[in-house]
Amino acid sequence: IPSLVRRSPAADVPEMLAAGARDVMVPRSALADARQVLLEGGIEVPTGSLRPPALRIAVALLAGLAIVALVAWLAA
Repeated sequence: IPSLVRRSPAADVPEMLAAGARDVMVPRSALADARQVLLEGGIEVPTGSLRPPALRIAVALLAGLAIVALVAWLAA
């Protein structure tokens, strides 16, 4: 099964060196086989997507912008 291993975004801490969480990415065509291999090896496999929905990101950005605008308005 072709795969690519990369550091998880939240686990990029220099003090951890080579330790920390990793993401294993496989092509969508090999996803079912990869999950089966991990389950046979006793490794817990996440079922859903770990990416936050785009709407949640947009709302968070707008809320942050509103807070910055309010602080700037109050400071003026």
